[in-house]
Amino acid sequence: MITAQFNQWQDCGYVHPLTCGKNSDHGALEAKSEGPDALIVECPLCEWSQTIVRGSTLYQILGQFNLVRPNFYGPTDGSTP
Repeated sequence: MITAQFNQWQDCGYVHPLTCGKNSDHGALEAKSEGPDALIVECPLCEWSQTIVRGSTLYQILGQFNLVRPNFYGPTDGSTP
């Protein structure tokens, strides 16, 4: 499930995608595998990888990420949340 939210994050266009830790010009990281306690993401060019551990802030943000509600700061139409 977290892989789907990660992919949405990487493709949505209104947040900066996570990029390679060696060279950010390599482009966006790609989900490699998901386990019960972590998501492993990898650079498509150099195989640099990062483990996003369950319980980390990023894992929690990804778990709540939803393209239907793209504005984290509330509605932009003047109404209250």
